[in-house]
Amino acid sequence: MVTNKISTTIKAILFCICFTALLAITSKTSSFFPLQYERFVYGLTGTIVAFVLTWIFCKTEKITLASIGLIWEKKTAQRIITGFAIGCSIAMVTMGAILLFTSVQIKLLPNYNIASFLFWALALIPLALMEELAFRGYAFVKLNKTLGLVLTQIIIATLFALYHYVGGQSLLSSFIGPGVFALIFGLAAAKTNGIALPTGIHIGVNFMLALLGQHKGMRPILALKMHQILRLPCYKLLKLQATLYKLFYFYL
Repeated sequence: MVTNKISTTIKAILFCICFTALLAITSKTSSFFPLQYERFVYGLTGTIVAFVLTWIFCKTEKITLASIGLIWEKKTAQRIITGFAIGCSIAMVTMGAILLFTSVQIKLLPNYNIASFLFWALALIPLALMEELAFRGYAFVKLNKTLGLVLTQIIIATLFALYHYVGGQSLLSSFIGPGVFALIFGLAAAKTNGIALPTGIHIGVNFMLALLGQHKGMRPILALKMHQILRLPCYKLLKLQATLYKLFYFYL
């Protein structure tokens, strides 16, 4: 039993490391494209890498993709749409807290183009899908079946945060941002036995961030106006995120 737990944990960690390494290598091709298209290429390349890697790991264990929740069902589209709405709501509540506790203001940018923004925002779909395949697919399911949800959440959230840290974010922002959101994505995956709902949530959160200019290569519609340096205490942000996690848990 102990040997099986150790073996499963090692395989899950190895899977995430392989994905991160292969993504870093294959993503070099995206630099040959204009900045807007670069996000599409990066997301599509990452999705292919995550899917192929998942197939290889499943093949070595003689299990099917369906056994780890990677199958299209009648409720898949509905879950993606529901997840998108939830993700947008979570992002808006978080931004509302920042507006409440700081002097930050949101303003509408001049000469904004909604149609153009929505087109380039389509890149958020493969960008979210590749990360959900990698971190809420094979690795998450195998760990959850062997270690239980609590340990799985801790391990995957840590790996997800480190993945963003390797990608260029600061260590602190990686853990209080993606690391915390990973818990919500993970809960959605565990409750629905698939990645449709967490993928939708992921897209929704990133869509709202892109709206505010927090995604490179996408011209935003809104902008944050700060009269002073943004200093929202980490404990307040974490408390808010913990509350959202509890509400989300009972909603599901």
